[in-house]
Amino acid sequence: MDPRELREQAIKDAKCGVILDAARKIFIEKGYWNARMDDIAVASGFSKPSLYNYYPDKESIFLSIAIRENRDLFNKITNEVSVEGQCIQALERLFRILLENMKKHFSMMGSMNQIQNLASMRIDMNKHNDLVNEFKKLIELIIDSIRKIVENGKNAGEIASDLDSTTLALYIGSLIQGAQYDWRRKGKTGDIDSEILQMLTFVKNGASIHL
Repeated sequence: MDPRELREQAIKDAKCGVILDAARKIFIEKGYWNARMDDIAVASGFSKPSLYNYYPDKESIFLSIAIRENRDLFNKITNEVSVEGQCIQALERLFRILLENMKKHFSMMGSMNQIQNLASMRIDMNKHNDLVNEFKKLIELIIDSIRKIVENGKNAGEIASDLDSTTLALYIGSLIQGAQYDWRRKGKTGDIDSEILQMLTFVKNGASIHL
């Protein structure tokens, strides 16, 4: 891009950021179903016609928020979790990042972190195929971060399971989903330190079932 195009893109990105910040507040206050483009336009300081220059509908705004927040989450994991260090320490840091993110976004986490909810919201998957695929890709990258930790743990002799690394990564990731479900069921967030201890204990010892 030439300097002019870069400047125009920077301005557009900044305006999109303002819209997404305002929309996020509206989704939290009114819920996804009750939020309207008119509400988002007012909250963001844009006219409704101007809003459509950036996002065609409410669904694309919602998906863009989900993508932005999961991209930030993945970048944080990439920057702060060493997949080449001791396995249990890497998992502890990973769990802390994921749980802190869940706590920060508790009001929207049910919709943001489970791709199946997009279908339940009747979002047209074909209409927003690129956004949906980008969201899915970010989730896959987060799971792959866990896979790399597991793979390194296997290579270092810290993990003796015969299950393949991807399967183990999915199982470990499900612990976060379990905490998410529990928090939503209770209507409040749990104690992060206690959650991490329980998860690490399960990872190390499993269910301790004697057959």
